[in-house]
Amino acid sequence: MSCLVCKKNIELIQERVLLQTLPSNAYNTEKTVEHALQYDEEFARSGIGRDRYCIKIPATGPALNAAKILSDQGIATLGTAVSGLPQAIACSQAGCMYVGPYFNEVRAHGDRSLWKDGDGASHAGPRAQHPRDVPAPVQRDGQRAATVEECQLAKLPYDGTKQLGTAVPKPSHVYKFPNPTPERLKKLAATDPLAAAGYDGRLANTDIDYLAHGGEKLDEAIAADPVATARLEDALELFTTAEERSKAKMEEAMKLV
Repeated sequence: MSCLVCKKNIELIQERVLLQTLPSNAYNTEKTVEHALQYDEEFARSGIGRDRYCIKIPATGPALNAAKILSDQGIATLGTAVSGLPQAIACSQAGCMYVGPYFNEVRAHGDRSLWKDGDGASHAGPRAQHPRDVPAPVQRDGQRAATVEECQLAKLPYDGTKQLGTAVPKPSHVYKFPNPTPERLKKLAATDPLAAAGYDGRLANTDIDYLAHGGEKLDEAIAADPVATARLEDALELFTTAEERSKAKMEEAMKLV
């Protein structure tokens, strides 16, 4: 059903359609691979090639091990629910084409008391910037789902003399060949106001194999980060609830067939 919806819309977009593996399997490598391969089969049946779709994978240790298996088979993946730099590095190690950093926490969608004022530099802005400024190949050709500017753009009044990219030609592929990080944002990549107590000021080590032993090091890094832990749990709970609700509706509809 999801692939058929994509088929109806594929000609309306330039790049890729995205579908996510079941969040209830976020800690099950085998089940995540199985679901993604079902998508791959249905996309082929729908006439959509691997160059036109991408599979979203939750950025847990087990699920990103699944992403590595899929990437090695030529199936494009996106690491989603990323709230910390270790997750972004693990996405690169898994061969993900894109990284989807969460700028706001999931609960902010329904709780306005969690909304933050300002330009993001005092809360999630630095974490959203970290994946951009880590060394290659972790950066994965600069590809990511959003930037700090994109997340804040809706709040900013337009000023042609101050906007990012003024008088800078747009590259032929804005994600593969991005412009340099603006000076006013470079400082964000070196700090983390959301860090846990005892933070030593150092960002994640890109030499760590976060996928080894089923993603053990990644899950340890997430567990040591209260913000990443809470946001990942909130995201998976929200998505799993929606998954169960959708499943119940489909089962009721099938009874009528």
